[in-house]
Amino acid sequence: MGLLKRHDIRLMKRMFDIDLLIETGTYKGESVAHALRCGYQKIITIEIIESLAKQAQEQFADFSGVLVVNAESAPGINSLFLSGKIDQKEKILWWLDAHLPQHYSNDYDQLTDKNIIFPLKGELTAITKNRDVSRDIFIMDDLRLYEDGPFLNGNCSKGTRPFSNHNFVIELLGATHKITKDFRDEGYLVALPISRQ
Repeated sequence: MGLLKRHDIRLMKRMFDIDLLIETGTYKGESVAHALRCGYQKIITIEIIESLAKQAQEQFADFSGVLVVNAESAPGINSLFLSGKIDQKEKILWWLDAHLPQHYSNDYDQLTDKNIIFPLKGELTAITKNRDVSRDIFIMDDLRLYEDGPFLNGNCSKGTRPFSNHNFVIELLGATHKITKDFRDEGYLVALPISRQ
């Protein structure tokens, strides 16, 4: 599980004039609370577990700019576009969780759908088919699911890494973003817009 606080989202907001932060995987709301402290006034967070979504709705009830959505991440993203909750003019910081964390196993221990367990490709596809992302920022966690590297928390156990590469990220974002690797924790991919226009 990645940590948004590892990244200078206050600086990103200022440098890229970010209007909105959208997160997949609310869990206990730490990232939402961090984003609020960093000056983000409009935040959407999508959580698959109903009890965690309800907890976050209660936790952030006093913040009118925080919307908590209980849904699988890719369908939740699609519904945000369909409902008009995302303004196409807004610049967005996307904080995307690349896999369903272990602490969800009690609720989803029978789950076999890789698109839910490892939602990153579905999330990025939903985003890029619905908007021009050339001015958006993407932070994606769990890089070690896609490659070995000098990760602070180590590589996936031998033979358990579910993917051989992250080429789909380059295919979807490579023309408009500079993509860098960060090996802290389980690893991150950070995609910053090539142009700030």
